[in-house]
Amino acid sequence: MKAITLLLGFSLLFTSFIDPPCNIMKKGKFRYLDADDKTAFIEINGNKQVEYYQSKKYYVKSDLKWTGECTYELSMTASTLPKLAFKPGDKLKIEIVKVSNDTVTYKAISDKRVWLGKWKVIK
Repeated sequence: MKAITLLLGFSLLFTSFIDPPCNIMKKGKFRYLDADDKTAFIEINGNKQVEYYQSKKYYVKSDLKWTGECTYELSMTASTLPKLAFKPGDKLKIEIVKVSNDTVTYKAISDKRVWLGKWKVIK
């Protein structure tokens, strides 16, 4: 019985030092895997997110608020991207569905639609 209690204690201690898989999204650069624009990527730093398109010719800036371990809300603040369906003040909910190695699968939810997408971590 003592061995089981000790093993359980070590397991809990060990897992408390492992970052949850969604922590990978708290800061970094991520390339869109399913975008028509193969240069498109996002950069997250703290509570800010910037999406870049056409080799950084255009951008979409958003404030980011984490609402759960693997969910956050974006509030768009500025954009130079032509014909964008969203405007400043619009909100988008992002749910990280899966993190596998350097690939992140997400679900985006707006008041108009829901879609799945993938990002690859840029090292």
